[in-house]
Amino acid sequence: MTRILVLATGGTIASRPGADGIVPTLSGARIVEEVLADDPGLRDSLQISVEELFRRPSYTIGPAQMLQLARRCRTALDRSPDDRDHDGGHDGVVVLHGTDTVADSAWLTHLLTLPATGGPVVFASAMRHAAEPGADGPRNLLDALRVAAHPQAAGRGALLVVNGEIHSAARVVKSHTSALQAFSSPGAAPVGGLTAGDVRFTRPPAGPFADPGPLEALADVGVVTAWAGHGDTVIDGLLADGVRGLVVEGTGAGHVRPDAVAGLERAFARGVAVTVTSRAGVGPVHRGYGGGPGSGRWLDTTPTLDSGELGTARAQLALAVGIAAHGTGAPLADWFGAVVRHQAGLV
Repeated sequence: MTRILVLATGGTIASRPGADGIVPTLSGARIVEEVLADDPGLRDSLQISVEELFRRPSYTIGPAQMLQLARRCRTALDRSPDDRDHDGGHDGVVVLHGTDTVADSAWLTHLLTLPATGGPVVFASAMRHAAEPGADGPRNLLDALRVAAHPQAAGRGALLVVNGEIHSAARVVKSHTSALQAFSSPGAAPVGGLTAGDVRFTRPPAGPFADPGPLEALADVGVVTAWAGHGDTVIDGLLADGVRGLVVEGTGAGHVRPDAVAGLERAFARGVAVTVTSRAGVGPVHRGYGGGPGSGRWLDTTPTLDSGELGTARAQLALAVGIAAHGTGAPLADWFGAVVRHQAGLV
């Protein structure tokens, strides 16, 4: 029988309105029990266990909780011969998670589980709380369980299942604050979907990259977003805080504003790993433009890492993982480049 571990973390899928607003109050065990009561056939076909990892709104989930979740997913899927207890050997993992940061948690989980186990780890979220008419959480959870148990889900790392669509963690973003159809995969498309409970994958897996290993902590990586006349004060502040990596979210094509160049040069001199993304959100940084410091041609003369189409949030987490695993030299560049190529394969 297929073994599925459900990890509950809170979020809207576990929430009801109360005196303090909409907050997560339902346990993972209760959510799973109530949902599977409506589908006894699915319940009887799977061996499901539930763990309450934590219960909180997802906007409060930070790097420590994301790493805790990713590490638990990794151990749950471990099939090594030394695994003799209940912690590992599951065929799939389903994570109940709030929508605010689900794309971030799924991406970090993807980075840590795909190279080691292949997955699948399937995230399920909800835009409507459990007491709201037309709540989408129950359907998303049932769909996530079906995807996690599907043989074609193996080798795909982390996935997000919402509204009948299957998205790869390497592409998915929350693209609307409150709409029911809040998630999309810019620059690509969902990797599959469900119709009447039938799972269908429409894209092949993109393939793994080097395993960063079971990390104890993430490296501190700062983010600077370009705005008119922002200068290099924020960069200098992050350097003073001791960041080991820096993501600069540049203008349209991914250019660095000239008034921030001096701060970046100081970062290079300190050996801080730097990558540049674009605030446009879709498309790679364009290195073809000239015009002096801050241009694409200027970036080519610097040690900045190519971020491809990762975007700011994914680049920040990938850099945090890569630095923790490989430092800031050539091994980091090789691993980060492999991650960029992996994501590029999902088009």
